[in-house]
Parts: sequence; C-alpha cells; structure tokens
Amino acid sequence: MRKHYFGIFSSMLLIVCFNTTVLGRDPGVSTRSNEQQQRELQGRVTDENGQPIPGANIVEKGTSNGTATDASGLFKLLVADEKSTLVFSFIGYATQEVLVGSQSTIDISMQLDIQSLEEVVVTALGIKKESKKLGYSATSVKTSELLSQRTTNVMESLVGKVAGLNITAPAAGAGGSMQIRLRGQAAFAGANNAPLFVINGLPINQDARGANGAGAVAQRDRGDNLQNINPDDIESMTVLKGSTAAALYGSRAANGAIIITTKSGNKNQGIGVDYTSSYTASQALNFMGEIIQTEYGAGRSGVRPATQGIAQDNSHFAWGERLDGVPSVNFDGVLRPYSANPDRLFDFLRTGTNFTNTIGLSGGGANGSFRASFANTDAKGIVPNNEYKKKIFNVGINHNITQKLKLMMNINYAFEENINPPAIGTQGEGPVNFFTRVAISTPLEAFENSAIHPTSGAEYKTNGFLGTVNNPYYPIQKGQFFNDDRKRLLGTATLRYDFTDWLYAQGRFNYDYGTNFIEWNSRKYSFWRGNSFLIPC
Repeated sequence: MRKHYFGIFSSMLLIVCFNTTVLGRDPGVSTRSNEQQQRELQGRVTDENGQPIPGANIVEKGTSNGTATDASGLFKLLVADEKSTLVFSFIGYATQEVLVGSQSTIDISMQLDIQSLEEVVVTALGIKKESKKLGYSATSVKTSELLSQRTTNVMESLVGKVAGLNITAPAAGAGGSMQIRLRGQAAFAGANNAPLFVINGLPINQDARGANGAGAVAQRDRGDNLQNINPDDIESMTVLKGSTAAALYGSRAANGAIIITTKSGNKNQGIGVDYTSSYTASQALNFMGEIIQTEYGAGRSGVRPATQGIAQDNSHFAWGERLDGVPSVNFDGVLRPYSANPDRLFDFLRTGTNFTNTIGLSGGGANGSFRASFANTDAKGIVPNNEYKKKIFNVGINHNITQKLKLMMNINYAFEENINPPAIGTQGEGPVNFFTRVAISTPLEAFENSAIHPTSGAEYKTNGFLGTVNNPYYPIQKGQFFNDDRKRLLGTATLRYDFTDWLYAQGRFNYDYGTNFIEWNSRKYSFWRGNSFLIPC
C-alpha cells in the first residue's frame, strides 16, 4: 500500500513541475510576439474644410492608451497590433472608428455632428447639463463674441448678444462700469439690481462704483469687478435668468446669475503657447446738432457783451444778438468773431484707444493639465487726460491625484490703474457739463489759451457760474489728478472624490481679497483715501 501511494504522489509532482516549467516559458514567448505585433501609427486630423483640429482625442478602443493632436492636427500613437481600432473624437464632431490593419499613416477628416452640438451649460457647482433638460432659462455665451469686440470691461462685449440681458455702457471714460440688468429692473431706491457673478465657483457682486452724487470721488465712475477678468481666459459663460437662479445660489442671485469658468488647459496636449493682441479705437458720436441752437450768441436781453467784465458774467447765457461774425470781446478781454462754434466739445475730445496683449502657456499630460497667462491693457479715454491700465495674471490647474481624487485650482490677480476718470452726471468738472452750458459764440481756443489767469494762477472766470461750470482745460494745465489704484486676488481650490460614476463628494475653498487706494488733488489741496477688503465666501 505504501508503494502505491508513493507512486501516485510522484506522478502528481511530475505533472506540477512540468506545468510550472511551461508557464515559465510562456511570458517570454508572449512578449516576443507582442513586440513583433506592436506598431507605431501617425497621422493628421482635420475638419470638414481641411483645417487642422488641435486637441482631438485618439484612443485605442477598449484601452486607456491614447493621445491628442498637436497644434497642426498631427499625432503619433503606439498600438497593440493590426487588429486594434482607433477612436477619433472631438467636441462638436461625430466620433469615428478606424481599424488599424496594415496602415501606418491614418489621416482623418472629421464631420460636424449636429446632434452633439446640443447646448451644454454650466450651472451650480460647475455641473454641466444640456440646456433642454433644465427647468429654467439658461443661455450659453459664445466666448468668441467676447474676443471679436474687445473692450476694457468684458461685459460690454455682450451688448445685444443675449436675450433678456440689458447692458448699458455709460459715457464714463476708459475704465467705466457697466449697468447690467437681467429681465429688467427689479427694485429701486438704491437697491442692487445687478445679477450675481460666479467665477470658478466663487460668487462675487458686480460692485459697480458708478458716479453717484457730487464730490471728487462720487462724481466719477471707477469701474466694477468685471474688469478683473480677461476675456482670453474665459472657457465658458452661462447666463441663468430670473429668480430661479436663487434656488442655486440663494437670495444674492435673486436678479439672476452669470457663471464664468476660466481655462485650465487640456489633457494630453503637450506644451503650447498662445498669444493674442488687439487694438481698438473709439470716438464720441455727435448728435449735438439736433439740440444746439446756432443763431444767437453770448449776452442777455438781445445784447452782446460790451466789456470783459460783462462777458465774464454773462457768457453762460446765449440770449444775446444774432451771430454776425463781428469781432466781440470775450471773457479774457480778447476780440474774437461773434460766430457759432458748434463742435467745441468734439474738438476738445480725442480718439480713445485700447491696446491689449495676452500671452498664455498651457500643457497637459495623462493625469492633468494647466494654463497660465498674463494680460496687459493700456487704454486711453476720449477725454485727453483719462487713462486706464490693467495687468491680469491667471493660473488654472486640473490634476488627478489618484484615479478617483481630483484637484482643481484657479487663481486670478488683477492690478488696475484708473487715471483721471472724467466727472459725469453732476455740475462742476467735466467737459460735457461745460461746453453745453456756455454760449456757442466763444471759440474753443479762448478756453484753451486762457484757462489760467496770468496774475493769480487761478482759473480764469469764463462765466457767471464758475464753480459749477468749470473750464476742462484748467485741471489739465494745472496738473490736477485723480488716481484710483485697485488690486484684487481671487482664488478657488476644489477637491473632488468620485465614489462611483454617479456619486462624488466635493469640497471648495474660496478666497477674495482686494485693496483700493485713491489719491487726488484740487486747486489747493491733496487728498488720499485707501482701504482693503476681504470678502468671506
């Protein structure tokens, strides 16, 4: 019996050893076979017009092996064997599958997919949904429209572009704010009627610092928070209309909400550099001919000024004699033709300019992507001494820490210099207030050449309302200034853990910090006012 069992055990041992030996050889054989079968493919992806598509995805079907096209639409990919199938996809285009076979070069022309172009919008917490599945009104803004009509305030580019969104740009200089209303005025008596803005999950108010009353500060429009955003950095913008947005963001969004997401690069795209430069010019439209009379000159009771003193006291009245071109005394004692000068305001104003340059660096690999950009804006208003300068630095990062844990970070830093924003909407300073209230018979050269009294150095008395109707050449020639410097840092960091394909947990930290320094001088005094603000989120 013992011998019998020993024989059976020996046979089993022999089989195990034999099988083990065979298994030891199999990996080597399999590897040599895979090396012989693996092949490198290359090709180019274009659109229906033959133009390259950068960032198109190419994936070996059934695997995680893939790549993306470069700026020229070119790609290279190592696949398992000739039986592999490549899947080509890009947003807005129909997905295509190609069997590798014996091909070493695969060129693909992608076609638009009308069904895949259903409008996708970003709602609360960055959730993306098809607009037709929403129970409220939402509109996705084409980012190209923000760039084709570039202004110093990103919202001004949307005038007339979104139904129900009313944007009014006041005549307030190069760095002026916008009046933004969604579906009309909601309240009065100083209430905030602007929608809520959510930038990468960070809610902020428009905070329009518009002209509101008299005084050196209140009579000037000093912009709003939307000037902190560079349109080149915007990836998507969604307008949520009406009070339904309050269900997503609370009472702050009772007037609607505008959701802005900035760029953070694309995965598998390599390193890329983008550069944009734009130059725009602006001029004031002249409709004054419809409201200004050109028949009577300075004076009262049908009589023109006969002396310098009378001219100084009555040049704001246009109840004198009919204009006849006869030399008559002006406020500075100089004889000039008693004629109409209807274009003084527009001869005083200049052509405004806006020169903006943006450079961006982006990249991405299999586990994440990034984009960093710097933008510089140098704008000049139509009022001669008005300037607006802005620098914006933006960084966006997406990174898969693990397969289920993701980190998203966005930082935006803006530095603004609003130099001599014009006084508007009140008496006192401002060219519009002045040139529409002094008699049309005094030419522009009189105000320019005689802005400063040669003896006292004070403002020459041009009219009887000096103090409420002031010569705009005087502060320019005296070197008076009003400077508003503003710095703001917006930051968002988000961690997301995916439990399943349909369930995840997300935490977000928001940071909003800014400083504001205002300095100005008048005839005898200099002033400054500074403050900083930290907005908890």
